[in-house]
Amino acid sequence: MNKTKAVLATIVLLFATEAGAATKNIWMSNAEIMALPTGTDGAWLNVQRAADSSWGTPDLKDQNKTHAAYCVAGGLVYSRTGDAALRIKTRDGLMAAKRTLDETAEFESASNILGSFRQISAYVIAADLIDLEAFAPDSHTVFTAWLTTMKTQELQNSNPLFGKSLKRSHESTAQWGLGSGTAMIAIARYLGDSAGVARCDSFFRAYGDQSYFPSGSVWFYPSATGGDYYIRNGGYEASWICSDTASWVAISPSCVKIEAGDNVCTDSDPTIESADIDGAIATEISRAVSGGVPTPFVWPPCTAGKMYQWSNMNYLFIQAELLYKAGYTGAYSYNGSMMKRMMDFNVRAGNESPQFSSMRWMSWLINYRYGTSYITYPLGNTGVSVGWGMSWTDWTHAAAPCPEPLPLIQDGGVP
Repeated sequence: MNKTKAVLATIVLLFATEAGAATKNIWMSNAEIMALPTGTDGAWLNVQRAADSSWGTPDLKDQNKTHAAYCVAGGLVYSRTGDAALRIKTRDGLMAAKRTLDETAEFESASNILGSFRQISAYVIAADLIDLEAFAPDSHTVFTAWLTTMKTQELQNSNPLFGKSLKRSHESTAQWGLGSGTAMIAIARYLGDSAGVARCDSFFRAYGDQSYFPSGSVWFYPSATGGDYYIRNGGYEASWICSDTASWVAISPSCVKIEAGDNVCTDSDPTIESADIDGAIATEISRAVSGGVPTPFVWPPCTAGKMYQWSNMNYLFIQAELLYKAGYTGAYSYNGSMMKRMMDFNVRAGNESPQFSSMRWMSWLINYRYGTSYITYPLGNTGVSVGWGMSWTDWTHAAAPCPEPLPLIQDGGVP
């Protein structure tokens, strides 16, 4: 390296380190990012390509958008390199996203809160990575006010069963509750609301132990008389829980279930009639078809149930990592390491690799936090290989540098 290049590299390094010094460490600190491999590391090149690419159009009303994850890529690369243009691009991206759901007409037209809770946590993480408060104080003020509003803002067309706001929906063990939790933790962290983070931690722990459920909150269901722990969503089936509904928990403890009737899943094994459901997300694993009615206990579970198990783990792992970085370092050991128990359940169910490549970021984080060796795949940088609210963990949470530049992995495919 010649002297000019060496000087420029030093300037970039100093700038990047200084730029990240004041962040809240919501997902990663600048020091952690600066310690990651770059150069020819395939995963790093992947994140760079994503950050430099077109991110598409944001829309918090669209549950399938991945724009937020690209904003995270922009924030990560900015934090590592000090690239001022990427800092601006990330700021503009998250503010553009905010403008897709910040007016009365948009609140009334949004079909549900699914699109918002899938994405908000990633936009918050991106804002922290670029230190929005120091970089663009006016944008930070607007963004902060919007986050405060979004906690309780009702979306008129949302599902009343789970609640029309993030805060209300969070008070459920169904998919929307788990997803809303990611947004509520991220918002509380960005706003410096330590009491809000503590309340979210209690909800998180209650997924495996009812005693942690915050007092004064009610698991609600329109026809219930009050006090139920759970909501009977479309995927609820009593034969998939380990106890009666009074002591039921979202993430199942260890218990053996036995098939009671005909096997309705074409991919299930007719020779196996019982299994331990330790780690199953009962309201989701019991789904027979996407968006459809549940099925009584079968083994292995139906394909739709396996997909919904991973889909909800997506939210739970974001929650766990946000809480861990907030100082709740026991998040991964709560309730007998319930996060690992979910993954072990997947292995027993023949579901170690998710059907959708957009969910494969989790395995890297699982191995990083537990020291395990579950199957991992290189993550792509375009299209369906990018997660709804997170990705890039093959760079940020890999135990060792990744080899060559990575291929795009289409949904359902393997490299």
